[in-house]
Amino acid sequence: MNITERNIWKLNNLPPMEYCSLARAQKLLNCELEDILHWHDIGAINLCLKLNPTPGILKIAVLSHQEKEVTSAFNPFTSVEARETVWSQHSHIRSILRLEGDIPTMETLRGNTVTQFNVKVFASGLWHPHCRNLMALLEAPDDILFENRLSMMLPDKPFVYCHFIPEEDERPSISLNRIYITSQAIEKIYAHSISARPMDVDEKSATGSNPLHPAGINRPAAK
Repeated sequence: MNITERNIWKLNNLPPMEYCSLARAQKLLNCELEDILHWHDIGAINLCLKLNPTPGILKIAVLSHQEKEVTSAFNPFTSVEARETVWSQHSHIRSILRLEGDIPTMETLRGNTVTQFNVKVFASGLWHPHCRNLMALLEAPDDILFENRLSMMLPDKPFVYCHFIPEEDERPSISLNRIYITSQAIEKIYAHSISARPMDVDEKSATGSNPLHPAGINRPAAK
């Protein structure tokens, strides 16, 4: 009786990788590129987009009683200091500067008081795109797909959400060679390939919705 190896890294004689390219994941999982894009588009997994340093606004929401854990990293209004703040191993932010005149807003979410801040930053590294139409990269390869909103990967702060909104002229284009997949997503796909059970879908991820924020709109443009 054949016993199926349930650890994909052991199966491939590799130590676990934190993330890898889609081409590498195809080989590990023995699947097609469109399979991976499909699983992302339906909200079963979250792929990542690699950003070069990009200016924009970070929209942060925290439970109001925990906001001091986050605001301690904000630079003063008059600061010109450029420093990197580590809130995630993969999603990097630099020069966190409060917007002058910005007043934190407070909303109630599921019975909890939530405070939202808007801060000016430079973002780089790996971020989760909100686009749930990555199959368009195969269906219309000559079109250019831009991302208007991204979410921080695995933040180590108690955020309700942490979204990055690039400046209009700095919106990153989405291309296959800039998309990566995490080890968690690879392991989830492999586990369900063994069991042949459908992958659970995060409805909020699949629609790009957020209880407090609508999703960004991704507009393809012809070259």
